[in-house]
Amino acid sequence: MTNSRYSLPLGTPRLTLRNYRADDTDDWYRLYSSEETHRYNQTSPVTARDIAAERVARLTAQKDQPERDRYSLAICLNNDGSYIGSATLSLFD
Repeated sequence: MTNSRYSLPLGTPRLTLRNYRADDTDDWYRLYSSEETHRYNQTSPVTARDIAAERVARLTAQKDQPERDRYSLAICLNNDGSYIGSATLSLFD
């Protein structure tokens, strides 16, 4: 079940923004454990896959929240479905 004010996924000819899924864990870990990903951020790379699994589980659970006001979305390439990043949309009244 998905509770959402907006219809997901959202897409362009090249990209899709969708809710996270449990099978995103390995790709999320690959991206966020990279030093290059954090080069211009003030955060440190994720150091263990179990941390990534916990984070992706929290992101995945967001889709079931009633009155959802935060959308953390996976960004994927349409040509092969590969995960390439994340986007967050927060709604304010």
